[in-house]
Amino acid sequence: MIVLACASAGAYYESVRSLKEQVGGLISALTTSTGEQVRNDIDLMSSISLSQPPRRIVDHPVVA
Repeated sequence: MIVLACASAGAYYESVRSLKEQVGGLISALTTSTGEQVRNDIDLMSSISLSQPPRRIVDHPVVA
């Protein structure tokens, strides 16, 4: 009975450890891809704002 309890506790420990590794990998992948996306967005925004002069918005009055 004690051997069975130790074996099931060992299997439980391994499954929890594996799950923690998978979740950690997922979180790491998400934060890495989000960080890269933010950097890409910042690069894109800065390149657009530097390459194009600001535009004037002209309002045309509506003639009724």
